[in-house]
Amino acid sequence: MSRYSRDAVILIEMPQKENKLLQQLEVRKQMRMKGDGPCIKSTPEN
Repeated sequence: MSRYSRDAVILIEMPQKENKLLQQLEVRKQMRMKGDGPCIKSTPEN
């Protein structure tokens, strides 16, 4: 029983993490389209 509940938690948590990443990417896109400087500075990978 504990194994199944743990799997359920993983299934619930993973989409939330993906949604957060998608939201961050979406926000960064909007910020870039507006031309806001701080957002570009805060993303060193680009």
